[in-house]
Amino acid sequence: MALAGWVLPLFQASPKLGPITNPVTRMVPPAFPLLLVLPALGIDLAMALMARQKSWWRHEIIVLVGGTLFAVIFGVVQWHFSGFLLSPAANNWFFGGANHFPFNANPDWFNRYWREGADLVSLWAAVKIWVIAMISSALGLAMGNGMARVKR
Repeated sequence: MALAGWVLPLFQASPKLGPITNPVTRMVPPAFPLLLVLPALGIDLAMALMARQKSWWRHEIIVLVGGTLFAVIFGVVQWHFSGFLLSPAANNWFFGGANHFPFNANPDWFNRYWREGADLVSLWAAVKIWVIAMISSALGLAMGNGMARVKR
């Protein structure tokens, strides 16, 4: 995705389908990739610390800790990084920044979400995010354990 973000803007393009609310002159690349490396490092560190413990409830703790770490670390890191991507500091060839919106997007849409005094995340949304992270963590651990049992 990062490579597409660096290469696509090099080619000229013009919209041929209406409504055109954002005139573009270059091909529009996908958004900058999500920062999944930092939550992955947190989960790996937690798994390394828990690897020494052998007990029947180890998998439940791994699911709880892994899902919580992912939700918290990814939420905090990506929230601040997305704020950076919408700032003028990210308007360069590497990040792409706020320069690349599709032709049918209102160029001012992000001001609804990134204004002073806006609510960050509601409690209900945080609970849903945490539950989804727990389910994903449990599925990932089950698939990883299944792959560990595969013999050649």
